Amino acid sequence: VTFGSTMTNVGPPPTGGVWTLVQQKFHVAASGTSCTVGASDGLVSIGAGHVIVVSFMGGIDLPTVSSITASGDTFINANVRQTDSNGGPVEIWYVLSSAGGETSIKVNSASTPNQMSCIVYELSSTQPVAFDISGKRQVTPATTNPVGVTLALSGANDAVVQNIGCGGNCTGISSPYTNFINPQFDGSAISLN
Repeated sequence: VTFGSTMTNVGPPPTGGVWTLVQQKFHVAASGTSCTVGASDGLVSIGAGHVIVVSFMGGIDLPTVSSITASGDTFINANVRQTDSNGGPVEIWYVLSSAGGETSIKVNSASTPNQMSCIVYELSSTQPVAFDISGKRQVTPATTNPVGVTLALSGANDAVVQNIGCGGNCTGISSPYTNFINPQFDGSAISLN
């Protein structure tokens, strides 16, 4: 899933980069119908106008996200749901401009999975942002080091989040992605440019 930053005036790009990863926090829920990332996971109050990306990874019983709740925000499904060969789904949802002050984000499942995890990325940009492009790719057979989705980006200042449903224990991700995390066998990472 890619978020682009657009210039509102003509001139050189801002120095010091356009995107900043403010925080990346996660929570693993052993069972139940929700996964909440909050203060106990280290989440601090989210800034107003920031991009929030939620990466969801479910157990082998194929849970589906029914909604995501956070004070004042309406999350959009990026429609990149994919399942690995073991049945574990991954999804990405986002908000382009947060209300601000959120201290917990709750991912609600349409079923009661045996386990699920959710990762929250808070991003800020020095320029206005827009959703750019999303894509998904099925790799068969499953591997612990799959190649990510190739995206035709429309801008030069992008934040890209990729989820990896690897059917086992993902071992890492290659450049330009950073902040790899695999709280529950599958993985997620981000690239900022």
